Amino acid sequence: MTAHHDAAPQESAAQAIDRVLGAERDADASVELARRQAQALHEMAREDALAIVNRSMQRIARWQQAHAAALEQRLAALRATTLASAGAQQQIDESALAAAVAQVAQMLTANMGRPHRDDAS
Repeated sequence: MTAHHDAAPQESAAQAIDRVLGAERDADASVELARRQAQALHEMAREDALAIVNRSMQRIARWQQAHAAALEQRLAALRATTLASAGAQQQIDESALAAAVAQVAQMLTANMGRPHRDDAS
C-alpha cells in the first residue's frame, strides 16, 4: 500500500504540472489572440485615419481650385475695368484735345477778319 500511497503524490504533482503547463499554453494563446485583435484594430484605425486625411486633402484641393478660379475671375474683372478705364481715359484725352484744337482754330479764324487793337488806333 505504500507503493500506491507514494504514487498518488507524484501523480498529483504531475497533474498539477500539466494543469500549470496547460494554463500557460492557454494564456499564451489568449495573449496571441489579443495581440492579433489589437493589430487588426490598429490597422482599421490606420485605414480610417488615412481615409479621413484623404477626404480632407480632397476638400482642400477643391477649395483651392474654387478659390483660384474666384481669384482669376476677380483678376479678369479688374483687368477689364482697367482696360475700360484706360480706354475711356484715352478717349477723354483725345476728345478734349480735339475740342481744344477746334476752339483755338475758331478763335484764330474769328480774329482774322477783325483789325488788331493796335491797328485801330
